[in-house]
Formats: sequence, C-alpha cells, structure tokens
Amino acid sequence: MRRTGAKIGAVGTIALLAVCLTACQQQEVPQPHVTNTAEEVVTQNQYATIAQQTEQALADADKKGDANALTARIGQPARAQRTAQYKLRSLKSDTKISTFAIDAQAAAVSSGAAYPRSLVAFGAPTDGQNQRTLTAWQQENARANYQLWGQVSLFPTVELPTLASTLDDAAGYPKLNAGNYLTDPATVTAAYAAYNASQKVSGVPFQKDDPVFTQLKGQLDALRQNVGNFGTISMSFADSGTAPVVVSTDDRGLVVIGEMKYSTKYESKSRVQPITFKGTPESLMLSGSKDNPDVEVTVDKPLTSEFSLLVAFYIPAKNAGETVQVIGASSNVLESVKVD
Repeated sequence: MRRTGAKIGAVGTIALLAVCLTACQQQEVPQPHVTNTAEEVVTQNQYATIAQQTEQALADADKKGDANALTARIGQPARAQRTAQYKLRSLKSDTKISTFAIDAQAAAVSSGAAYPRSLVAFGAPTDGQNQRTLTAWQQENARANYQLWGQVSLFPTVELPTLASTLDDAAGYPKLNAGNYLTDPATVTAAYAAYNASQKVSGVPFQKDDPVFTQLKGQLDALRQNVGNFGTISMSFADSGTAPVVVSTDDRGLVVIGEMKYSTKYESKSRVQPITFKGTPESLMLSGSKDNPDVEVTVDKPLTSEFSLLVAFYIPAKNAGETVQVIGASSNVLESVKVD
C-alpha cells in the first residue's frame, strides 16, 4: 500500500532569505543620522580600509563558494551564516547569497575605546530594495582585526534613532548599568526570543506586531495549514549566545544587534501518513541531491530545520520611552536540517 500524507513543496516551507524584508518596502525611506563619527577610535581612512577589505573578502569567497576564503576580516556570526549559504548553494546552484551593502565612505560610530569594541556604519539600499543597512564589526582586543559581525536592513516604517559615538573606557564595553535603560541590553535578544515563542508581550515591553514577529508568526500559521491533520509544526526560539553589538544614541538610548536562533520542527502523526518534502532546502540537504527540483524526502520521524536571524533593537533610556522597538533584521539563514 502506498503511504500518503502531507507534502510540503518549495512554496510551503519556511521562506529563505526573505524574512522581514519584502513586506517592509515603502517609497519614502527616512534618512538615519549620525552624530560624532568614530574618528577618535577609528579614523575615516582606517574605516575605509576595513570596509574595503571586508567587501573584497566577501566577493572572493562568494565567487568560490568557499568559507575558507573569507579571511580574518569575517567573524561570527557572519562567518557561520555565510558557510551555511555556501553549503546550500553547493546543492542548489541558483541559491541567492545575501548581499552586503558596505559603503567605505559611510559615517561610522564606535562603542568606545575599551575592548571589545563595536563599530557600526550605515549603507545605501541595494538589490532594488529601499532599506538602508547597519553593518557591524567587532574588535576583541588590540591585536585583533575588526571582524565583520553582520548586517541588518532597517525598516522604513520605524523612526530611526540618531547614533552617537562614545568613548567609554570601562573594561568589557558594553559594561552598562542596565538600570539606566528601559530593559537590560545584555538580555534583550533572549527576551525577544521568549516573546516570539509565547506570542505574548510580557516582561520586556516590545512594540507589538513588529515585522519580524509578524512574518515568523505568519509562516508558522501557513505551515500548520499546509500540514493539516497529518502532523504538527512547532517553532522554538533562543538567543544564540553570541555577544551583541551595542552602540549609543544621542538621546541616551542604545541600538543593540543580536543573533536569534530559531528552529521549525515537523512531526508526522503516524508512519502511515508521513510528511514529504519536495524541492525544498530540507529535501536537498537530507538527500544530498544537487539541482534537482523534484527530489522528494519522506520522513516519519521528527525533522528540525534550524535558522539564524540577526535582529536590531532600539532601547530607550529609562523613563524616556515606553517600548523596545525592533528597527531592522537580516534575512534568515538555514544552518542545518536534522531528523531525530
């Protein structure tokens, strides 16, 4: 007897490289502002060199599809995300690699003189999209290179804060007094993961229904409808544990960029009615098949797809605002697929 069950096609699976971006386009894009460039810590010429070397390293590695070509200019989590994209492109040659918009002439802001240092710069829109970007680097110590941390696209629907360089000499910046802010910047990513998991605002007062939350919730609802009564779909969320990027704003607030990991778990209700993936990243990664849009993988055991997503937050100073805003995000990156 032929087993029947739910079939998930390329459209039905979690949308790769699209989360948060397509629904946020507008004709008018508010222009961000920068006060006090990072010249006290990184001169404009030094920043230009960092930006150019980063761009060249990405271009060389993208052309080869080889993470080993990324050089020491590319750090985490950017390196892990790029490596995952190269792996998927080796199975599906038309896989789009995330484009980094890096402007060597952009104004950059710094977290200060103490280590680890964060450096953040604005980038112009790219790939026909009208979002501006924030690109972040970190330097662990005086002997280390500034390494690319990652890039997020800014949502045009939010009021962008004005960033300001600081010269904070406290060891281990951002070693901040959490009581000076609406919420603790060290735990905001974990709190946001909990908000997505529960789908309820509690504890940290996130502005409701931001683009990231809305799209992830919508994708979960769509997948559940696709699977129907043949199985169950669940999502889990967590802070990756990677140290966030933190820079100041001129109103005594902070912009924090953190990495959130999330996973989608598919479970069939019985072996008689399994879940089949056809032409999806999951089917390609599990089968090892290359450039085969018709490849099918049928699973009657739980299957988990794991993703990485960078999220940018604006945290106002204490008593200066009532909500924590999600101001931007990266595209999501599928990092692994496993069957229990």
